[in-house]
Amino acid sequence: MNNDTLAELAEGQAPASFLCPVSQELMRDPVFTCDGHTFERSAIERWLRKHGTSPLTGEQLSNDGLIPNVILRGLISELLERKPELLTAGQTCLLYT
Repeated sequence: MNNDTLAELAEGQAPASFLCPVSQELMRDPVFTCDGHTFERSAIERWLRKHGTSPLTGEQLSNDGLIPNVILRGLISELLERKPELLTAGQTCLLYT
């Protein structure tokens, strides 16, 4: 984690790395794509149904497999236990364990 992320955590804010680059929402089920980037599962699944490319790089992905990012999921879960108000209105804490 970089210093900005640590400072955001110390202030009880959701770091930018906890937000999905596609939906810009706090991730609840973060997954890696084959190029190593992390996204919210539902957002990247929607993206991949329409595109075969990375939404961040625009490059073709060699496969559409998704791997759970369990470390990030755990960090987000811990943050939400301390700061449940970070969830937007209407969101529920559905972190997969």
